[in-house]
Amino acid sequence: MTEKSGIAETFDTTKRIVVYPDDCLNLLRAIPDRTLQLVITSPPYNIGKEYEQKLKLDRYIEQQAEVI
Repeated sequence: MTEKSGIAETFDTTKRIVVYPDDCLNLLRAIPDRTLQLVITSPPYNIGKEYEQKLKLDRYIEQQAEVI
């Protein structure tokens, strides 16, 4: 289904959309500099949602610094 829709699960310059359901740092490392025009995320983060592991504030800030 994703093949015909133009959606990729890994970084691919021939696709218009990438939906990556894993650690974003792995995906970010695979993207060449000056490649992206838009990144969509799903905040808010670290507020204790049932599907996330809440981190102490210092660790959360460190983690976000890696991503940014």
